[in-house]
Amino acid sequence: MLVKANTAAKGGDVIKVGLIIQIVFFGVFIITSIIFHVKLEKNGTRVLQQRAVPWKKHQTVLYVSSLLIFVRSIFRYIEYNEGSSGTLLQQEFWTYIFDAALMLLVMIAFNVIHPAEISRLMKERKGGEYGMELIG
Repeated sequence: MLVKANTAAKGGDVIKVGLIIQIVFFGVFIITSIIFHVKLEKNGTRVLQQRAVPWKKHQTVLYVSSLLIFVRSIFRYIEYNEGSSGTLLQQEFWTYIFDAALMLLVMIAFNVIHPAEISRLMKERKGGEYGMELIG
């Protein structure tokens, strides 16, 4: 839609709506994660500590990476909203900071504290011992 002049405005609107939907649903995901964390702190910490599941460090990485991705999504919306003559597209510096650097930090965080640790723990316990089962 962006290639043809007569549909460029419509294509731009579709992209803007898509970015807004992405930001809203990612915000809902972050809120859901916080609610899960609060309920886990309130009701499930003792049980999880007995099972030696390192959930706090994984939840922390999830929060940090979610915040970084959320900031990146907002940057992308603002960048697109400014258009091709906007400051964010005219100066590559901003893309390096708010896109590449943020995604690099997310990749580093998930490589240092990798989610596969949970899968490995569940496989070691063969799933049935604690009522958890790894599907797939």
